[in-house]
Amino acid sequence: MLTRIRLVLSLLTCGATLACGATAQVDWRKSQSPVKDQGNRGTCAAFAICGALETFPGLPGDLSEQLLYATLKLHQNDCVQWLQKYGQRAELGEGDLFDKYLALFEVLGTCAESFLPYDPDPKRAAASVPDDLKRYLELAHVPPAALESIRDGYGKYGFAAADCTVLDATATRDEKRLQQLLAAGTLAIPVGYAVHGPSWSKLSTVGNAGPDGKRVFVHPGMMARFSRDGATWQDYNTAMIECMQRGEAFTTAVQTGALKTQRLGQDSDYGGHAVLLVGYDDRGFLAKNSWGTSWGDGGYFRITYDYHRLYAGQAVVFTKAQIRNPALSPFELSRRIREGNFRIKLQPRPDGARDTWQLSTWMAEPRDAAFTWVEYTIEGKGQGEWQQLAMKQIPAGDPTARTGAPWLLDERTMQAVAACSEVRARVRIGANDMKNADGTMAIEWLRRLETASLAPKLEGAQDLVLRQ
Repeated sequence: MLTRIRLVLSLLTCGATLACGATAQVDWRKSQSPVKDQGNRGTCAAFAICGALETFPGLPGDLSEQLLYATLKLHQNDCVQWLQKYGQRAELGEGDLFDKYLALFEVLGTCAESFLPYDPDPKRAAASVPDDLKRYLELAHVPPAALESIRDGYGKYGFAAADCTVLDATATRDEKRLQQLLAAGTLAIPVGYAVHGPSWSKLSTVGNAGPDGKRVFVHPGMMARFSRDGATWQDYNTAMIECMQRGEAFTTAVQTGALKTQRLGQDSDYGGHAVLLVGYDDRGFLAKNSWGTSWGDGGYFRITYDYHRLYAGQAVVFTKAQIRNPALSPFELSRRIREGNFRIKLQPRPDGARDTWQLSTWMAEPRDAAFTWVEYTIEGKGQGEWQQLAMKQIPAGDPTARTGAPWLLDERTMQAVAACSEVRARVRIGANDMKNADGTMAIEWLRRLETASLAPKLEGAQDLVLRQ
């Protein structure tokens, strides 16, 4: 995948623009984890995969791209060394497509960012390091022995093969299919695109395509110029208007060869880049990048449908995430619950014209304690004392496939939350449950925790520390 290119080149922008702050038909930005910055490394696919998984309940809002990427390079390095042993030419590359990650990720998984933080700066191994090891160390940033220990002990979050679908370029370019997935509640879809690096980098500079002064659209003119006769070359706007006058779809004209294309720069300026689709409107897909909040519109931008139809590549759709391998020992259960570092993931979930919240629970330890129930209580404060607004008991899920015990607040509770100046959540963690004679559950509540107070208006997903 293309590393971030920071070159200053002139760029003609799409004349008819729509600011990134405009209303989208589907807009899941508030449900996303914070925008990150991959720096000058080819790790965009790892960021896109982690970004999609971070939208699921029970998973931290900050997963380790470093572990995911380093695990891939460890296995690729083994293959490269094997091929070189038999005289075959082989070399580790910078980036990879989604399917290369998924085969390993289903088995190995990743961990919270705090266990293996991301390093955005490229490494350069010492000259004394053997060549067959140097490239691996420069890409993975982790020595093989250390990585194996981290991976085997901390690969907590992942998915099953049945819970993800890889789409080829033809399926990905069917924008109706992706729109339907987003409208049905898929919060983020990783998609790879062919890109001209210098043009995409220009979206971080002041331009003329939006009320905030930033270029917030990616369009085909950022990949090529266009011509009918191969002699007179036009920008995207001019070519698109001419197609409209002819009653011809722009993308059809390019795909059939009626419109010839000419690249903007050197071949080395082109490559692939992975982003997350998080919504759409009548002009294009709303997307989240991994180049920091100073790029685009706070890290977000729109991809026109013409660009998507011409330059989209592989995509992956996740329907479920898994929290693996809880600590199942009954002799340690109580201690692990009483001493564990619990977190609440508080995630806005827009629902039509209103916002609702989803709460879920995760543990900061490498392995979850095998708790079986979570009881949430939402409390609010106005002018007087704290008052209970709602309470719910949620099962934690099968021990081999945790769910994070998600709770989606109803409209009545959200109205009560909106009327408060402060809100907080109280949580009880339970285990050792059994059914009473009348069919009700008898739960041993082993831990009582609460969040700090917070304002009732959320702009994005938050991981909240739970305290005694």
